[in-house]
Amino acid sequence: GNNDYLGRILGIEDIGALPGDNTCICRMGSLSRPMTCAAFAEHASLALGIEKQFFNFVGIPDEVVSKIGWCTGSGAEFLDLVVAAGCDLFLTGDVKYHMAQHARDLGMNVLDCGHFGTEYIFCENMAMLLDKIPNIQRGSGGVICLYELKSIRADIIFLGDDYERYEQNKEKSDTGCGDSADCCSCCYIQHHIHRCILLIYNYCFIFG
Repeated sequence: GNNDYLGRILGIEDIGALPGDNTCICRMGSLSRPMTCAAFAEHASLALGIEKQFFNFVGIPDEVVSKIGWCTGSGAEFLDLVVAAGCDLFLTGDVKYHMAQHARDLGMNVLDCGHFGTEYIFCENMAMLLDKIPNIQRGSGGVICLYELKSIRADIIFLGDDYERYEQNKEKSDTGCGDSADCCSCCYIQHHIHRCILLIYNYCFIFG
């Protein structure tokens, strides 16, 4: 999952589920070497490839932390569970004003790396996982085949023999009339969208 992958990117060890999280989304783990919150923010910036100016932080920058809780995207709602689990710092995105004040009242360090900043890694993670599946047809560019679908740039991963059929229809007129699945490549995708995985920009939509 995305949270497990983020933990590996950050070099966090002993990754496990956050106690009390019924969604099984959040994770917690330990740093191999304790560091200050400021140093961890620097570390996260380098690991995610995002400048620190896009981060927000509430807490004590010089406090040394080792036990980290995190939730990619928007996970501020899990703050109390992170505190109850004994974490020293909570990493997530979309932390609002009142939740930041709540974190301060609880004495919890919170590093907001942004919704996008903690989830854009999904595509590379999914691509690596799909690359291990033997029945995915690869185009000349590897696992992911690029296609302009109604002016939206989408990365499409075809399953089974769909890629071969798509290639056969790609040379036809791309009018997208929708009369039949084999009319043109646009119609083919529309009719078989449930058999494809679309990675649109940095979001992944899985159909089927």
